[in-house]
Amino acid sequence: MEPKFHNEITEEMLGIHSTNFASAHNSSSRAQMYGSHFSQKLVFDGMEEKWIQNIESELAKYTFSVKMPANGKILRVIDRYPRGVDKDSIPFNPETVVIYENDETGEIDYFTIPYHASYHQFFGFKYDHKSALNELKPNSYIPKGTIFADSPGAVEQGSYKYGINLNTAFMSVPSVSEDGIMISEDVLEKLKFRIYETRIVEFGSNTFPLNLYGNVEFYKPFPECGEYIREDGVLMMLRTYDDDLMPVEMSIYDTMEPDFVFDKGIYVRGGKGKIIDIRVISNNVQNPKLPKGMGVHIEKYEKTLIKFHQTIIETEERLKYDQKRKFGEVHSQLSPKFQRLLVESYAVVNQFSQRAKQNLSLLYRKAPIDEYRVEFVIEYEIIPNIGFKLTDQSGGKGVIVKIEKPENMPVDADGNRADIVMGGEATISRMNIGRLYEQYLNGAIRDIGKRIRKSLNIEKNCTVDKLKAVPPEVVYNTYNYLLEFFKLVSTDQFEFFKKLPENEIYEYLSDVVNNGFFIYYPIGSQIDSVEMVKEIEKKFKPTYGPVTYTGNSGIKTKTVNNIRIAPMYMLLLDKIADDWSSVSSARLQHFGVLSPVTRAEKFSQPFRNSPVRTIGETEGRIFVGYCGREAVAEMMDRSNNPVTQRNIVWNVLNAEKPTDIQHVVDREFIPLGNSRPLSLVNHIFECAGFVTVYEPEDN
Repeated sequence: MEPKFHNEITEEMLGIHSTNFASAHNSSSRAQMYGSHFSQKLVFDGMEEKWIQNIESELAKYTFSVKMPANGKILRVIDRYPRGVDKDSIPFNPETVVIYENDETGEIDYFTIPYHASYHQFFGFKYDHKSALNELKPNSYIPKGTIFADSPGAVEQGSYKYGINLNTAFMSVPSVSEDGIMISEDVLEKLKFRIYETRIVEFGSNTFPLNLYGNVEFYKPFPECGEYIREDGVLMMLRTYDDDLMPVEMSIYDTMEPDFVFDKGIYVRGGKGKIIDIRVISNNVQNPKLPKGMGVHIEKYEKTLIKFHQTIIETEERLKYDQKRKFGEVHSQLSPKFQRLLVESYAVVNQFSQRAKQNLSLLYRKAPIDEYRVEFVIEYEIIPNIGFKLTDQSGGKGVIVKIEKPENMPVDADGNRADIVMGGEATISRMNIGRLYEQYLNGAIRDIGKRIRKSLNIEKNCTVDKLKAVPPEVVYNTYNYLLEFFKLVSTDQFEFFKKLPENEIYEYLSDVVNNGFFIYYPIGSQIDSVEMVKEIEKKFKPTYGPVTYTGNSGIKTKTVNNIRIAPMYMLLLDKIADDWSSVSSARLQHFGVLSPVTRAEKFSQPFRNSPVRTIGETEGRIFVGYCGREAVAEMMDRSNNPVTQRNIVWNVLNAEKPTDIQHVVDREFIPLGNSRPLSLVNHIFECAGFVTVYEPEDN
């Protein structure tokens, strides 16, 4: 098929928008929205490769992988918490330090292999550890670039996955109103992602920890590394020393029962949270106030951390000793990074040495720490529910509003069952037509794969030997059928595969039978999309017809109109809906004055002491439906207009009865429509030569 135009859109100009082959068919506003969505996507368990590929192989080069920094010799591999069999061993290791000698510079350096990565306040991912970890042994030589751990999005063959292919149906069912999404229940497990929360707790001089996780024989203020916290989200409880009430507040059984009114709680997200990292630092005071026996569990982590730093120091000292014995002098240089690690290790080890103690106090950010400082990292596995957001690659976002049983989801005549249902009218109102091209091509890829399996009479577990048992003319006819599709969709792919030798044809077809096939469709393709679809319809027409589903009435229904059920590449966004509730107003002091929430108080309650935002998009639509537009405009103006806010404060301070004001804002003096967002838009309009004028609606 000859091109009828010259496509001047290039990957270099579009950047991240090049991940969507149909980006040119979307409005600029939706394309911009997808650009922001890409940075908001989450890493989840069920990620898959896209069926229509373009620049994914380039993205795979820049993941947060842990690589061998340079060609070098491994000197020591040190687990922060090595596993053992004794009672003091810690069952989970959150980090491994690898010390190596750089072949190029001769420097001694190191890198770490962590359990997880998190570059966000909450969201992160668990590293996918590679087989190269088995090569990390003392005296082994590792080439530069060897990957030991990588993002779950990285594919071994060099591609990158960041979403999931979900069978999508565009239908006008009640659930899809206002950008709603109906999703099949069995899909949610595939969208499971991870959240990481950190907490820092200090105690000892004024408070002591309660025995929340232990028993009468063993005092355990918090779980082991690798264990789970309580379902109510209580990580630790601290109680203030009271000499008068000591017999009733510090007895064995009393320390196992928290007082939620007077004890200070340290809360994390509710649910099944797993502790993946614990660091304990002690101020090592000469006369600690924490009663004997309460710190046994805590000191285990303190001693193991000291041993970890001692091992690092011993490695450096052993290296000096070996070099001096062999060469008569120490010739290796330490990298600045490793030098900094040694400084930290010497500080930790010397602090807890048995030398004569001086009257020194450890500081954290210039503030003295308590007798004990414990840092926690807690991992949560979150399964999306109602309120979570999904989006496609054309800016077609939506909110999950209904979770349906798989048997009730729409099914077409070919047995394709929908994973999600979205509103079709949004495609026209949003002008993101690219999603229809994506769905159509993915449907064609799926159905061609089915026809290939049927033609070869092999459904799965295909091998080259099985293919050789098929008549050769059938194999080559099937392969040519696939080549014809490549010629319509991807010229580069067609030119490559038409030159495959016979043995590779058999290997490729066996892979197609087992795993399906991909299309390489660059953003700068010279193929006319409309003409391409017309040609595909002639010979490769994907399934399209009425579908059957069970609606809210419980009655199985067959649609009158034709509906396409085909995969679309969906991303899970970080706009999650399972946050714990926040208070509706700010925290106040005794006399009603606003009080800032300190770090110590931020997590002292199961809810958040910080106030929520006034109103969002979803809440605004609900308010408009119930309260009218004027009420919403009033709320938005009070939140976004500094002039209005100053006027409110002035009127309250000058009112005779501040708690009984009929109109806190004089709208004759400060009219609606001057909030910051509107002022910015009006300014842009005025620069363009026109202004907006408010016209009251004629009832």
